Amino acid sequence: MDALDLPEGVEVPVTIESIAEPFAEKDSHDPPRPIKSAIISFVGKKKRLILNKTNFKNLKAMFSKDPKSWIGQTIKIQRRYLDAQHGFGVNNTLAIRIIPPLGTPILKSAASFMGSPTPYGRPTQQPSRPKQAPPEPADQPAPPDPDSGPPDELAQWLTGIGALESLETCAEFREQMIPVCPEAIRPQVEQAILDRENSSELYL
Repeated sequence: MDALDLPEGVEVPVTIESIAEPFAEKDSHDPPRPIKSAIISFVGKKKRLILNKTNFKNLKAMFSKDPKSWIGQTIKIQRRYLDAQHGFGVNNTLAIRIIPPLGTPILKSAASFMGSPTPYGRPTQQPSRPKQAPPEPADQPAPPDPDSGPPDELAQWLTGIGALESLETCAEFREQMIPVCPEAIRPQVEQAILDRENSSELYL
């Protein structure tokens, strides 16, 4: 399941149908690698949710630490945006969060990674102004050069990867961020992680 599968600002109710245990399945890499996290299936939904640390902590706070007790429970999930501090240096990193009911005593370490239901830095709505005629075609800026560099979003992800300081943080980035990485830039992001892991800087 991708964060973009969820509508912005809406808490979507889903019922947990089953849970695949960590290391029970493999990803689509070549060669395939075991998925270290549990995977949750929902009633009537084709796509599943890879369970990261924040959502695991929230489920444990809502029900118990025994995943078997989660089956059959109805929860709410939402598309969220992480700031650069909690998104490996990438502002407005997309994530899926399980939203506990109001008053649930969740851990501070989970609360700090809940993010925002709307993007950070979104400008507030300005009073409407009278519409103006569009500029003549000659006044319009030229289209961007496709070879001028990576899109802003990819550049932000590459900056975050370049700041990873150890093989452990690289592994954590892959586990938590790749599931929410936009598919359009995912191959470049995965290659950048591999390049970072092979960098001599991490072995000094």
